[in-house]
Amino acid sequence: MLRSELYFAAVDRQAWDEFLSEEVTPRFPDGLSWYKVNGQWRGPSGKPEKLPSRIMILIHADNSANHEALATIGRLFQ
Repeated sequence: MLRSELYFAAVDRQAWDEFLSEEVTPRFPDGLSWYKVNGQWRGPSGKPEKLPSRIMILIHADNSANHEALATIGRLFQ
C-alpha cells in the first residue's frame, strides 16, 4: 500500500464537494481523508502569499490504475 498526499489551493466548499463526489470518490471508493490547512507560496511579486488550502490523503494499492487515477485528479483540478 502507498500513501499519497495531494495539495489543493483555495477552492470554495461547493466546488470542493462536487470535485470529491464526481471525480475523486469514483476513483477511490474505499475512502480518503482531507483537511483544511493554511498554505504559503511565493507569489508573482516574489514575496510570500498566504491562502487557505486543502490536503487530501489516500492510502491505496501500488498499481498502474491508481497511479493514473492520481494523475487524472491532478490534471482535473488545475
